[in-house]
This record gives sequence, structure tokens and C-alpha cells, in this order.
Amino acid sequence: MTDDLDEVLQEYRAGLEAEMALLYRLERLDTSRHDATSHTGVIELAALADEREKVMANLVSIEHTGYRPKPDCYGFLKLFRRNRVRADACIMVEDTLANLRTAKKLGMSTIWVARAARIPAYVDFSIRNLLQLPRMAWQLN
Repeated sequence: MTDDLDEVLQEYRAGLEAEMALLYRLERLDTSRHDATSHTGVIELAALADEREKVMANLVSIEHTGYRPKPDCYGFLKLFRRNRVRADACIMVEDTLANLRTAKKLGMSTIWVARAARIPAYVDFSIRNLLQLPRMAWQLN
């Protein structure tokens, strides 16, 4: 079963808002009692929040593509231009083969999320679930 995108984004935004509230509280700490600005945990949390803000700002939804869904290449090309990246610097993680075929034609690396014995030629890697993704990161370089 696939999660509803709106629901996932809403949960993601709620988590991001909670992180931002925490950062605000950290900024207001009495620095005479704590050296919070140099604490590695605070620095890491601030960097994570910055990265997440960049991700959210660069999401391309179907509305941004003139309602041209995957596997149409228009959305991919818009994403590349918007983020100033080349296709060969991107990885498509997907459970739909048609979308992976388009990604590969554009030059992206492809990871298929499926429980399949046979892997098409346009799929670089196959994983059973997203939890396997971090363990295979070294293969993606």
C-alpha cells in the first residue's frame, strides 16, 4: 500500500515545525549558563533543519509540472533545471518500472523498490524496502 502524498507531506511539515520550535527555544537559552552555540548537538540540529528547509523548498509537485505526471520527462527536467543539477548526479528511488525507465533514459541512476527476482536492464539496483537504502549507499558512488 502506498502512503498518500499529502498525508506524508503534512507529517513531514509537522516534524519540521517541531524542529524549528526547538531551535527557537535553543536560541533563547541563557548563554551565560550554557555554551549552547558551540555544542555539537545544536550545530548538527541547525544544519539538519537547514537541509530539510532546502528539500521542502525544492519539491516539485504535479502542479509545478502542468499536471504532467511521471513517467513524462517534463517533471524530471524541471527538477534538474530548478536545482541546477545534471541527471547523472541524481538517483531515482521508485517502485514503478515505467518511472525508472524514464529516469534511466535521462541519465539518472535507478533503484527499484520491489520484491522481484528479475531486474530489468534499466534498473541499477533493487531493494526490498527503503530501510535497505542506507546500507547500500556505498554502492551508489
